[in-house]
Parts: sequence; structure tokens; C-alpha cells
Amino acid sequence: MGRWDPRLGEREQQLVWIGQRLDEPGIRALLDACLVEEGLLQGSPDGWPVSPHPFPEYVWEEEADGAQGGAAPSAPSAP
Repeated sequence: MGRWDPRLGEREQQLVWIGQRLDEPGIRALLDACLVEEGLLQGSPDGWPVSPHPFPEYVWEEEADGAQGGAAPSAPSAP
């Protein structure tokens, strides 16, 4: 199953929806609209369109507290 890379291992992801009366063609159309155009992949990332980052900056606890060590990250506050 999937695409195996000798260095990186499994190179495949799968999305699964389970439910009744799902609009499979509609879901596929929405997901297909998210795909990167093949020609864009051939060029350098410098030529890729720039979009604003949709999520708040992630702050690690040690950065927020000025502490050292391996503390778990904290979730950002809701706006």
C-alpha cells in the first residue's frame, strides 16, 4: 500500500469520511480545487503566490515564560 521511500518511509496520506448521505462528488470537487497546479510545482518556491498565514503564531511555553527545557507547547489564546 502507498508509496514507500527508502529514506523517508511511507509517503502517502489518506482522508476518510464516514457518514450517511455524503456528497462524494461535491467533496471530491472541493478537494480537487485545493490541489497545486502541476506547472507551479516545476518552478522555484520563490515564484509561488504568497497568501497570508491563517493561524496565529505558535508560542512555545519556554519562549513565553523565558524558561529553558523541554516543556510542552501551549496552545495560543483565542482572539
